[in-house]
Amino acid sequence: MSNSNSNGSLPLKVKWGYGTGGYAASIFFLNFVFYAMYFFTDIVGIGAAVAGGIVSVGALWDAVTDPIVGYLSDTRDPKKGRRRPFLIWMAVPLTLFTFLSFFNPGLGQTGSVIFFIIVVIGCYTCQTLVDIPYTALGAEMTQNYDERSKLTACRNIFWVIGMFLSCAFLFFVDFFANLNGGDASKGFAYTSLLCAAPIIICLLITYVSTKGYEMTDIPKRKDKLNWGRLVIEPLKNKPFRYVTAIFALSIIAQTINNAVGLYYFLNNLKLTEVGASYLFVFSAVIGFADSWVAAKIADKLSKKAAWNICMGSWAFSGIVLTVFIMQPGAHLAMLGLFVIFMGLGLNTQYQLALSMIPDCIEVDEFKTGERREGMFYGLTSLTQKVLAAVTMAFSGFALEAIGYDGMAAEQSEGTLLGIKLIFGLGVGIFLLISIVINLFNPMTRSRHQALSQAIEMKREKKEYSTEEFESLL
Repeated sequence: MSNSNSNGSLPLKVKWGYGTGGYAASIFFLNFVFYAMYFFTDIVGIGAAVAGGIVSVGALWDAVTDPIVGYLSDTRDPKKGRRRPFLIWMAVPLTLFTFLSFFNPGLGQTGSVIFFIIVVIGCYTCQTLVDIPYTALGAEMTQNYDERSKLTACRNIFWVIGMFLSCAFLFFVDFFANLNGGDASKGFAYTSLLCAAPIIICLLITYVSTKGYEMTDIPKRKDKLNWGRLVIEPLKNKPFRYVTAIFALSIIAQTINNAVGLYYFLNNLKLTEVGASYLFVFSAVIGFADSWVAAKIADKLSKKAAWNICMGSWAFSGIVLTVFIMQPGAHLAMLGLFVIFMGLGLNTQYQLALSMIPDCIEVDEFKTGERREGMFYGLTSLTQKVLAAVTMAFSGFALEAIGYDGMAAEQSEGTLLGIKLIFGLGVGIFLLISIVINLFNPMTRSRHQALSQAIEMKREKKEYSTEEFESLL
C-alpha cells in the first residue's frame, strides 16, 4: 500500500504507534550517555581517560555505520518496505546488547575494557539499524509541515518516557543492590535488564501500527554506495546546513551535560545517588510539559523561535545557575528551578531538530526529484555520533586532567572547580552559538508551504515559480 495520507492528518493511533518506537530507539543511548562514564570509573574501576575512550570507540564505530545504514534503507525495494523491516530484525539484538551495556563481567581491568569495547560496538550498531530507518519512516509518513511537528512530538513523548526511566536508573540500582547485599554491580545489571525488556514490545507496536504509511509507490534507487556523496550531497542543501550546525552544537552541549553532570551532582552539590536520581526523575516529569511547550511554540511562532527559546533556557541553567549560584546543600527550590530551565532545552533538542530536517528534505526533492531521507538522517546521525564520541573522549581526559579519582572518598577543591566549569560553561557556550547560527536559517513556514506547492506542480508537470522560496535554494 502506498502512503495515502501524505498531506493530510494522520490518525491518532498511527501517530502514537509510531511514537512508541521512540523508547526503543533511545533507551540505550539515554542510559549510556548518563551513566557509562560513572559505571566504568566508580563501579568497574576503569580510569576516566580509558572510560571516555571506550565510549568514544563505540560512538565512532556507530558514526561509520550511520551512512551505510542510511544507504541500505534508501536503496531497499520500496514494495518490500525500506524502513519498517529493520524494526523487526533488530528487536532482539538491540534488547540483548542494551542489557549487556551495564553488565560487569568481573574480568579485571584489561578484560573488562575488551568486553565493554565489544559490547559498546554491538550496542551502537544495533541502535543505528533501528534509529535511522525509524526516523526516516517518520519523514515518509506525512509531508505536512505541522503534522510532522505533531508526529515528532509523539515520538518525543516516548523518548521522555525512556528519559523518565533512565533518570530513575540510580534509584533502581540502589534498590536492586540492596536486594543483593549491597552489590552495586548486580544493581546495575538488573536495572539494565529492566530498561532493555520493553524494546521488543515497542518496536513491534511501531511496526504494526505504521503498516500502510510507508511510501511504496516510488522508484527503487539503484545508485552505489558513495561515501563522498553521502556526506557532501546533503550539505549542498542550504537549510540543512543550518540545522546540522545547530544540532551538532547542541549534541556537544548534551554530551558534556550527560558525561559530567552526574559527577557535578554527586561531588559539587553533595547529593547521594538516590538524591540525584530523584532530581533526574523530576527532570523527566518536567520533560512531558517541555515537549508540549516546544510543540506549542513551534506551532504558534516557528520552529526557529522554539529552538532559540528552549536552548536559551538550557544555556541559562548552565552559565548562570551552575557557575554562579548553586552551591553544596542547595535548596530544593533552587534545584527545581535549575531542572526546569535545563529541561526545556535538554528534553526538546531532538524533537525540534528532527522536526526541521524533513522540511530540508523537501528542498532536496525539489532539486533532485528523489526522496533521500535515509541519506539526510544518516549524515545527521553521523554528525551526532562523531561529535558525541569526540566530546565524550574530551570529557574523560578533562576529568583525569583536573585530578578526578573515582575510587577516592573526596575530590580536591581544584577538581571540584574544574567539574563546575566543564559542566556549566561547556554546556552554555555551545548552546548560545547554536542560537546565533539559527537566526540565519532561511526556512520558514510560508517558504515551506510555497515549496510544497511547487513540488506538487512539478510532479503534475505544471508551471511553477520559485520566487517565494528562492532563499532556500
